[in-house]
Amino acid sequence: MICGAVNECLEPGIELAIQDRHGDNHLVQALLDTGFNGFLTLPPSWLLEMGLECGSQVRVTLADGSKIVSDLFTAIALWDGKLIEIDVEAADTDPLVGMAMLVQHDLRMRVISQREVAISSIPSDV
Repeated sequence: MICGAVNECLEPGIELAIQDRHGDNHLVQALLDTGFNGFLTLPPSWLLEMGLECGSQVRVTLADGSKIVSDLFTAIALWDGKLIEIDVEAADTDPLVGMAMLVQHDLRMRVISQREVAISSIPSDV
């Protein structure tokens, strides 16, 4: 199970570990964004500091409807007790966890400041 909390602005957040190019873990505080269908966004400077390489670019539609091109990196994340390979979009914003990370997981949260956020895997027989 992945645990987090709702902050004072009523935004749900979690902490996850992302590996740098040497395999060292970096803890990232990220907000859950159900309007984002990707895996994760991180600031470009963080991605470069971790030594991750840009593999491609992706066209992104932002919440305001504008379209941009974003660099796309590959990273290893510790997710629900397992190391998984994910796409990370470079974005000059707070780190965001998107819906692609939540596939095959249940999300439960109490939308009250300082209350819990819980993400748990869905059994494969469901």
